[in-house]
Amino acid sequence: MSKKKDGTIRGRPKGTKNNMRSISEKEQIVLRCINENIPFRKISKELGIGDTTIGKWVHAYEKDGINGLESKTGKCGSGNPYAALYKKKNLTEVERLRLELVKKEVECERLKKRLLSERSWSKKRIRYYQQKEFEIIELLSNKYPVKFLCSIMDVNRSGYYKWEQRQISKPDWIKRRENNLKIIQEVHNKHKSHGYRWISAFLKEKYGLILKPNYVHVCCKYAGIKSEAPRIKYRKSKEEKLGFPNLICGNWNATRPYEVIVSDMTVFYYKGIRYELTLYLDTFNNEIVSYGLSSREGDPRTYHEGLKKVIKLIKKEQTDQVTILHTDQGSVYSSRSYNELLNNISMKHSMSRAGTATDNPIMESINGWIKDEMFYDFDLKHCDDINKFIKEYIHWFNYERPAYALQYKTPYQYKHDMGY
Repeated sequence: MSKKKDGTIRGRPKGTKNNMRSISEKEQIVLRCINENIPFRKISKELGIGDTTIGKWVHAYEKDGINGLESKTGKCGSGNPYAALYKKKNLTEVERLRLELVKKEVECERLKKRLLSERSWSKKRIRYYQQKEFEIIELLSNKYPVKFLCSIMDVNRSGYYKWEQRQISKPDWIKRRENNLKIIQEVHNKHKSHGYRWISAFLKEKYGLILKPNYVHVCCKYAGIKSEAPRIKYRKSKEEKLGFPNLICGNWNATRPYEVIVSDMTVFYYKGIRYELTLYLDTFNNEIVSYGLSSREGDPRTYHEGLKKVIKLIKKEQTDQVTILHTDQGSVYSSRSYNELLNNISMKHSMSRAGTATDNPIMESINGWIKDEMFYDFDLKHCDDINKFIKEYIHWFNYERPAYALQYKTPYQYKHDMGY
């Protein structure tokens, strides 16, 4: 017998026999422990029953009531037609069919436990599938003896009972992980487009819960949580065409607000209607300073209205420093009417090379994130007012959404911390 930390011996007291107890006797013992709050050890010495056995009875009674106190080992299962099948060698036709039905039921439960995307049992390692086997035995133990199920599934019976004991007395770190998983799952259900690093920052910002990204990553792998954002493959750039020169050349380290403004147009469908959303973003703090939305294909007003709002903001700042507006070589960005708006203000136009999305990486990545969040996190398909939805989302983006590039601060918070 092994000893506990306090020096006492595990199991039943010395000199006592392991007698089988009826369901009514078990119920009386359990009710004494629950109602009178008597320690397990005291009843163990009084009745000659192991304290761990009493703990199992109490746990089973709290979980399944009096049905949980029924014997599942097959020791006194003479009334159960399956109790002796695992011992018998020469089975009759009826017994053989009965055994086949049990095996089919076990296999059905096994298939339910498997993930649909799996091709083999070795992907998640053997320990994971041992746990699933034990869960199946626990599920079917109300109908069949445990020893009978273990013999059919070729599972070690002592291993099952050790696993069952671990479910009763789980370590503190497992309990903490289960509590953290509930919170992580809630955040993932609301923001399905984000990964474990963003979830870690969001938990710290909104809930004050400090979980390291690597720990959140492990929890996500354990629970099968994955970002639902689609991955876009890189396309090789085409031949360069003449246009406005690229004044950025990969230097995106803005030192003040409105030093570098980037713009791009993205398309999405809402209730069968094609919408074009043109965004203007300040690279200093990744804040969306202006936007335009239209349901008409190729509508230039979204570009012009958004630029006019940016010009008003720059004039309001009353700064004489030059602002660089970086865009792609779209037809509206290259048009004369669009560039005439830049004549009366200290703003220079910069353009990416033709077909080279990597020349404007900030805007391209933001466009992808925005559409993922709108559809996966905020359920754009079922909103009532698209204009109100876009306005509320951009306010959330600027004031509530933590960003990795800003040390997981919001654009407004980052700008405020920098003294602007």
